[in-house]
Amino acid sequence: MAQDAREYGQHLTLMLAASHFSAAEKQAWAELVPAMTKEQLIKFDALLQADMRALSAHELESTSIALRAAMHKRDLALSALNQDAHQALDELEQEIQAAAN
Repeated sequence: MAQDAREYGQHLTLMLAASHFSAAEKQAWAELVPAMTKEQLIKFDALLQADMRALSAHELESTSIALRAAMHKRDLALSALNQDAHQALDELEQEIQAAAN
């Protein structure tokens, strides 16, 4: 039972450390946790898990935006490359036709 309590405490500590709370808020929560009842700890755990989901959603959105920007940049570069290639082929075709005449 003491091992389970210690593991649960470590779980809460890791979740709190990874949360978006300020250092002062983390310290305040860390001081409150030892005095919490089992029900309060369960609610605190749910709060931390909700915070982790919110952070994950925000990070996912940021990653998605960065990915779309990179894809747009790639598309622009490919378009410019394609245009350059067509221009070079047109010039080559003109040179071949001029040489044939």
